[in-house]
Parts: sequence; C-alpha cells; structure tokens
Amino acid sequence: MCSSDLGYRFLRKDVRDLPALVEAVQMTKPSAVVHTAGLIGGRVQQSLALAFDINLGGTRNVAEAVRLGGVKRLVHISTFGVYDMRREVTGPISEEFPRGAGRGYGNYKGAKELILEAYQQQYGFELLMLRPANVYGFGHFFAGSSGGMKMQALLQAGAEGGKARIPAAETMANEYVYADDMGRAADLAVTAPMPRETIFNIGNGYVTPFADVVKTVTGEEVTQEELGGAAAHASRSGVAHLVAPDEDAVLEDARYLLSFLPQNNLEPPPYAAPSDPVDREAPELDSLI
Repeated sequence: MCSSDLGYRFLRKDVRDLPALVEAVQMTKPSAVVHTAGLIGGRVQQSLALAFDINLGGTRNVAEAVRLGGVKRLVHISTFGVYDMRREVTGPISEEFPRGAGRGYGNYKGAKELILEAYQQQYGFELLMLRPANVYGFGHFFAGSSGGMKMQALLQAGAEGGKARIPAAETMANEYVYADDMGRAADLAVTAPMPRETIFNIGNGYVTPFADVVKTVTGEEVTQEELGGAAAHASRSGVAHLVAPDEDAVLEDARYLLSFLPQNNLEPPPYAAPSDPVDREAPELDSLI
C-alpha cells in the first residue's frame, strides 16, 4: 500500500521471511532501518519458542537485509528490560549496567543486541540501540505492554473519576518515558550524525514510586504498603495467604507449614492422630452458602 502524498510507503511483511525483507529493502532503498518488530512483555513468556523465532530469528533477518541491501544505519529499539534487576540498584541505571534479566522478554532483547553487535562488527554498518524505560501513551499497550496498560488504566480512571485495577506485579517503582518523547529519540537516532556512543537509555533519569504515579494521575494519596504491601496481597490480590507481624513470626509460620510435609518423596507425610470425633455434626455448614 502506497501513500506517497504523506511521504511513506507501507508494506506488510513477516519479519521471519528473509527474502521478503530483502525485497522490501531493495525496493525502498532506505538509508536507515528502525527495528521494532517482535513480541513484547508477557507474550514472550507465554510462548518462548514462537518468540524465539520472531524476536531472535527476525532480528537476524533484519540484520541480513540491512547487510545485503547496503543500508547505512540500523536503529534497534531495545528495552530497559535487558538489565539484570536481580542485582542491587543504588541509583539511576546507566548503559553500563549488566545485562541479563532472567525472563524471556529481557533475555531475548539482550540476545538481539548481541546478534546485532556481531553483525555490525563484521559488516560495518552504523548501529544505534535505544533502551526505553516504561513507555506510556494512549494505545501503547495494544501490543502487550503491561506497563502501558497500567498507565492507560490510571489515566482513564483519573479522567472519569473511576477506579483502576492494577496487577500487584505492576506496582513496583519504575522509570518512565512518554511515547512522544520515545518517538523523538527514535527520530534523532535516524537523522543525527553518528555519535561516539552507540547505546542510549531513554527515560526521565529517575525511578518513580508507584504511589507517586497514583497521586499525580488521580490526586489520591496512598502509601506503597496500601498499594502492594502484605495486607493488599493477603486480602485482594490472592498472592499471599498468611500475614505475620515480623520476620521471626514468618519463619515460625514457615516451619509449622513445612512440618506437614515429608522430608523427601520417599517418606510418607507426618501423621498425627485426630482428636476431632469423626461423627461430629456441624449444622452451621448448612447455611454457609
């Protein structure tokens, strides 16, 4: 489909189809390619095999099409998710922070970066990689971004005076970037002279607690404990079943629960003679439902 009056041409191709990508590059002869194709967020974890073919195989195909088509510059849209957040974070994350997220989306994004770095070193095209923070903006979550969905739900609730249901996993502190600002960063990556550095974090430079996000959007002051603490998880989200007042009590409860289990799969479970009569009636059960 062509739209020459708007200055672009739209071609629907499959990133897994290398001949189709090469044909598209040869037809349009671009000076730069911006690579965003791939499954994102939870969709990767839901089907790691399919995501491997699309995200990693597709990235290899994009690099091959760039090489074979003589494209000058490749801009890859990566993610903050490549960073290994299992490590201690004491301040803003820099581009030198170690990669290795542990989950499919972040690990695959990290692998895509390594693939493209190898191609760039071998074939010499210009390579820029942008790592956006949590991108938000109208409709951004349609492709699977849980962070974008969270912000959309909050903004809609604030505008309509309603309530937003946010998964407990999305109440962590995060760094954010508005979709329009991400678009400007991508535009600069394509049009600006090649910089000395090749990897750029795209964010606001500081981590915002989720309670601050809620206050900004809805005007309601809530604590992090109210949003995602033990009480919230035990009473609403279903993540926790027991709540203890301190660490010692938690360990004691854990020991008690583990006492009901055998030491290994070869042992029978512990047995205690019941003290409750087997013929005891419980009439209150008749009115339970």
